[in-house]
Amino acid sequence: MKVLTAVIAFENHHETDGIHAHAFVNISKKIMVTDTSNFMFANKHYNFEFISSSIKGFFYVTKECDHFYYYGKIDDYMKSRENLMKKIL
Repeated sequence: MKVLTAVIAFENHHETDGIHAHAFVNISKKIMVTDTSNFMFANKHYNFEFISSSIKGFFYVTKECDHFYYYGKIDDYMKSRENLMKKIL
């Protein structure tokens, strides 16, 4: 299994007085997961969701972010995101 694209996006959550993060990882093959309790990061359990569309995943994690970091090619994601933003606004 290979990571094709990874994005972590940060936004200032005024309700919680802190930084809120979303992450998106696109891997090279589909996996079947029945229990997310084993998915940990920095010894904490987080909310994980599995999606069928990588473009929707990218849009979700970057929709309200102040800034984001990425690994891999994101040109197609950025074009799709710009088109979606034009439709919304």
